[in-house]
Amino acid sequence: MRALYVTSTGIFSGKTALCVGLGRRMQQDGFEVGYMKPVSTIARRIKGRIVDEDALFMSEVLGLSEPPDE
Repeated sequence: MRALYVTSTGIFSGKTALCVGLGRRMQQDGFEVGYMKPVSTIARRIKGRIVDEDALFMSEVLGLSEPPDE
């Protein structure tokens, strides 16, 4: 497994949008893709669990099988 860590000095700078593009392209090229957001600024409670909104979005867009809070 190889990891790619995307970071920025500011919030709302397009990191999630970049990850959507990279993730979808890598899936098209036959790679297995996962997503983890170790630092969260936007989280909400869903079914009693705190979930980052970007992680939830990425899970839905990329069709990931693991829940975004794990």
